[in-house]
Amino acid sequence: MAHHASVIEVATLMLNEGLRHLVVSKRHKVVGIVSIRDALAALVSAVTPDTVFVRLERITVGMPENWLG
Repeated sequence: MAHHASVIEVATLMLNEGLRHLVVSKRHKVVGIVSIRDALAALVSAVTPDTVFVRLERITVGMPENWLG
C-alpha cells in the first residue's frame, strides 16, 4: 500500500483482509503500528453522520475467510 494511503483505504484493506494491525514504515524502518480501532476512530471523528452514511454506501467489504463467526 502506498505510504500516503488515506484512512478510508487503510480501514477498507484491514476489513477486507481481516487484519487487526498494520505496520507503518518509513525508509524500510518501522515507525509505528495502526490498529483497526485507530483507523475506525479516525474515520468516525472526522465525519458527520450524513457523511458516514454516504461513504458506507460506496464501500463494499466482503467477509474475509479467516473471520470467526
